[in-house]
Amino acid sequence: MSPAALPPNPNLEQLKKQAKSLIKGLRSADPASAQRLRQALTHWSERTDEEIFQTKFSLKNAQLVIAREYGFECWADLKRHVESCRATKTISERGARGASRV
Repeated sequence: MSPAALPPNPNLEQLKKQAKSLIKGLRSADPASAQRLRQALTHWSERTDEEIFQTKFSLKNAQLVIAREYGFECWADLKRHVESCRATKTISERGARGASRV
């Protein structure tokens, strides 16, 4: 599975909402959520839907799935990338505002 592309202006809060949505899907026994988990976490690849649904997943686990879906090894790497994108955008916006004042 190739990683999903992050939006041009990734938002950490939106990514956290995606993780919470994944947890809700697992709690409601959504087969697509179980499949996402199996694809992102190889140590779960042989588990049945029922085994997955019987496990209580933390936000940290769901964040790891989201990070892997976007091609990052862990949530911390994804978070650093998003923060870096925001910092770069802020710097370029400041530069554009400064150039327009000249």
